Amino acid sequence: MLVRVAVTLPLVASVTGCSYIPWFGRTFTAPQCIVTGSKVTDISTTNLTAVFGLEVHNPNSYGIRIRQVRYRLRIYGTRVAEGTAPSGVTVAAYSNTALNFPVRIRMHELRSAARHASMSEIPYELDAWLALGSPVPKEIYLVSASALRLDLPLELTRAK
Repeated sequence: MLVRVAVTLPLVASVTGCSYIPWFGRTFTAPQCIVTGSKVTDISTTNLTAVFGLEVHNPNSYGIRIRQVRYRLRIYGTRVAEGTAPSGVTVAAYSNTALNFPVRIRMHELRSAARHASMSEIPYELDAWLALGSPVPKEIYLVSASALRLDLPLELTRAK
């Protein structure tokens, strides 16, 4: 058995580029995440850009690199935006890090989805996945928020 372990460990090290060796034997706990808000940063006749904020908590004894955020935004159940945003953020061990990413929404899709809105804010649902890098290269589903509001004057969502 000792021979097999001695042969397997160098094989793992060469395949992974040694990224797992410092964490060998440690457990991984998925980070927790909350949506901290949204802010409209740009509006035109064809598009709206909003920046969404996440607060990511790393409960592990080692840092976690977030390579990319994948997201899906729905308003009244209708998908109005979907895509990916690069991140490059590292969340240190036992710490919190703010992560912001822009989402571009086509105005005609927003008007169609928000046609039943009767408030000065439009409720949305945001699903987000974080693509993690070393030491844990995987994608983790972290957020589904439906209680937040996308601040936007209703006159911008109505077709004239």
